[in-house]
Amino acid sequence: MLINWYPWLIKPYKEIIQQHQIGKAHHAILINTCRGIGVLNLFWAITRWLLCKNRKDIKSCGKCHSCYLMMSNNHPDWYQLKIKSKTNILSVDIIRKIIDKVSQTSQQNGEKIIWIPDISYISNSGICALLKILEEPPKNTWFFIVNYNALNISSTLRSRCFSYTLFPPSEKKSLIWLKKNNYCKNELLSLTALRITEGAPLLAKKIIQGNLWSERKLFFFNLENAIYKKKLFNLLFFFTKKNIYVSIYIDWLCYLLFDVIKWKYNLFPYIQNLDKKNFIIYLSLNCTITFLDHSIQSWIMCRHRLTHIMGINYELLLAEQLLNWEKKIFYNEKL
Repeated sequence: MLINWYPWLIKPYKEIIQQHQIGKAHHAILINTCRGIGVLNLFWAITRWLLCKNRKDIKSCGKCHSCYLMMSNNHPDWYQLKIKSKTNILSVDIIRKIIDKVSQTSQQNGEKIIWIPDISYISNSGICALLKILEEPPKNTWFFIVNYNALNISSTLRSRCFSYTLFPPSEKKSLIWLKKNNYCKNELLSLTALRITEGAPLLAKKIIQGNLWSERKLFFFNLENAIYKKKLFNLLFFFTKKNIYVSIYIDWLCYLLFDVIKWKYNLFPYIQNLDKKNFIIYLSLNCTITFLDHSIQSWIMCRHRLTHIMGINYELLLAEQLLNWEKKIFYNEKL
């Protein structure tokens, strides 16, 4: 199993390893972070060091039997809670199976690792079972837990872990990384990709190199035409033609409207859609703060309904939203 390494992971890697070296490491680390930074890569490197039989300071040797097992993704003392899909909630039975395994003696006579890639996928009963084992963990057993939603986590779980926050690297460092690795040499494009992904360089790279960037260009082309001609209902066909992207389109639209508000309040350095500066200026000259605020709220509600109501009629809901948006435009002096 080959894992890429990223320069912004060096500091957190050293900090966590050093806690183990001085014997002050907590048996459970809860990392609070966002997607697209490389937390899997960080944990994999740390756990590989923990399982290594011939460590060299802060590095694993890469030659012992344990290192070979890790590189082949086949180490018997490395347990991962696998999430098969976004709708796959891990039940208490799955947690109990993992607990039963780690309660046994290590097969390689060393450390045991439990890797939980996203705590939000564990059921409430599963969390209760996890809390019990965290209170009295088996000897030489280390838990590594990722939390992508800091506002929605059990305070009891937090109290039984060492909480570590992994922040995205600075824009400057991310831009250097993107350029150095030839992912994108256009700084404006790179900076825009970073800001619409909340500073996550791996997500920015994915957008630039994948289909999402071309989808974004197509979305804004249609949106600008609809706004300039004041025929927003024309967007309905575009939205429903590719309904797998609808929630993303709405996110992009809301980010744009937030940018217009920032522009009106002279918060220029915080604009996300830097490549849409002219469009943002046009909207800021023609939109009132009230209209922008109501628009964002209505689109967020529309997105919530689309993603949370089973069997909802996409076309009907979007048609209603676009017609209401048009009505607000036509019945106001400004957009």
